[in-house]
Amino acid sequence: ISRADLAHLLGLSVSVYGRYERGSEARLSIPRLIHLCEIMGFMPLDVIFDTAPHLWGNTVEEAEDRMTLMKLVEQLPQDTMRDLIRLLRRMIPGESAADAVATSMSEGR
Repeated sequence: ISRADLAHLLGLSVSVYGRYERGSEARLSIPRLIHLCEIMGFMPLDVIFDTAPHLWGNTVEEAEDRMTLMKLVEQLPQDTMRDLIRLLRRMIPGESAADAVATSMSEGR
C-alpha cells in the first residue's frame, strides 16, 4: 500500500502521515492506531509489545513467553478457550487471586 493510500485510509494528508511515520508528529491516537492495525492486518498489542516489552515481564524471555502465550490463545476455538480459562483459574494460588482475575475480566479491564 502506498503512503498516499494509507494516509487517505487513515483520514490524514500525506504530509501529516509522513510526520507520524518519522516520529516528528504527536503520537497516534488510540482510535487511529487501531484503524492502522486493521488496515495493515496486525493486532494493536503487537505494536505495544514492540514498543514496551518490559510491560509483559521482568526479562526479555518472560515477556516473549507471555506474548507467545497470548498469540496461541488468540487462535483457540471459543469452547477450548473457556476450558483453558477454567483450568487457569484453578491454577492461580489463592482463591482471591482467581476472583480478582474473574472480576476484572467481567468488568472489561
